[in-house]
Amino acid sequence: MATPDDESGTLFGPPRRRPRPSGRQAPDRADRTPVPGEPPPSEPPPRLSGPPWRPEPAGDAYETIPPAARGFGGRRPPSAEPPPPAPPATPPPPSASTPEQFNTGWPPFEPLNPGWSSGEPAAAPAPPAPGPAVPAVADWEWGHASVPPPPAAPPPRPAAPPPQSQPFVTAGPASAPVHPVASYPPAEDPGNKTISISKVFPSLKTPPLTLQFFNTARRRWSDLKAVRGDVLDVGRADFLDWNPNADDLAERHLRLMIDEGELYIKPLPSLNGVYVKMKPNRPAELRPGARFRVGRHVLALHPPEPDPGEVQPLRSAEGEVFQSRLLRPLGFLALIGPDGEPYIRFPLTKLGEPGTRIGREGARCDLALTGDEWVSGEHARVFLQGDRFFLEDLKSTNGTFLQILDELKIERGIVRSDDSGDHVAIGGYLIRVIEER
Repeated sequence: MATPDDESGTLFGPPRRRPRPSGRQAPDRADRTPVPGEPPPSEPPPRLSGPPWRPEPAGDAYETIPPAARGFGGRRPPSAEPPPPAPPATPPPPSASTPEQFNTGWPPFEPLNPGWSSGEPAAAPAPPAPGPAVPAVADWEWGHASVPPPPAAPPPRPAAPPPQSQPFVTAGPASAPVHPVASYPPAEDPGNKTISISKVFPSLKTPPLTLQFFNTARRRWSDLKAVRGDVLDVGRADFLDWNPNADDLAERHLRLMIDEGELYIKPLPSLNGVYVKMKPNRPAELRPGARFRVGRHVLALHPPEPDPGEVQPLRSAEGEVFQSRLLRPLGFLALIGPDGEPYIRFPLTKLGEPGTRIGREGARCDLALTGDEWVSGEHARVFLQGDRFFLEDLKSTNGTFLQILDELKIERGIVRSDDSGDHVAIGGYLIRVIEER
């Protein structure tokens, strides 16, 4: 017995639904009983794989539908005129190898994109009608209204003229832009000068600076104030938070100056002056009248007294002559008292090394500053070289300080090093300037 799967020609697939018999045509069955008075059925035509072909109606039966408006996937027509109606196609004769096709008057189907396939061989498209040239742009781009038309080709740019000595020349016609000619200014131009950037933007070269002082109570450096601007005066008012009675400082004791990224100090009128700590084993010239500090003492170099000439020896009434050699000192080290006047003058008589040693006490000390606990055993020395005196610190604990009378360039220190930078003594305070890096 035949099953629905056998009749549909499928294997293990869903059964095909049988067509219902209509009133005009009875089901095609071999065992159907004929109805009395009905003519016998005729032979059915051969069954084709495709739909039956229908003859093409007359051309005036209907009008050709115009092509759809441009959109995504559409084609831009080569001209603004609508395409001519396609001529009616003559259907090919049916054959056993090619299935019969039918035509309804529509234009042949074309894929939306040239790269897509419709599964059937497509007929070669007819050549387009002559029209204005269209740039080679992808077909699908013409379907977008946002695609602007291609720009016109720019006119050729005129050749540039040879360089001239004038600062500006005109190239091409009047409508062309004017370009300056690259050239160096003449050598004799007095305005061709380079300006230091530190004068225009000093903050780009100078890092933030901070003024510190050595806090003897805490035995460390403490911040006093920030150094802003090119000039800063330091005086008594800056130490009121630490010492309400800073009577060893003047109102304006010291001036800090920054010039082209360098730091300078200038002493202002005061009784105690400004002293800079010397580097160990680096002698500095000691001019006559110069003062320096060793511990709590202030010493000054005094020149020798003028030569009185020949000194007559002392004679007694009986004619005895006093015998002694006259030694003329090379200079004097005067100890300055609280009244600002010298009260002790120590003569300098050593010509060669090591000179005159200054210390607290000891066999190797020439000038002993007894009772000063801030003075080392061998603190400093003064020696003569040629016809000039020099002062040298002998790696003392608290250092030797030389007074400055004019503007002096100093070095800045850093935060993590207590001995970095130049240390300056004003009154009873020790200050320095550090960089905030």
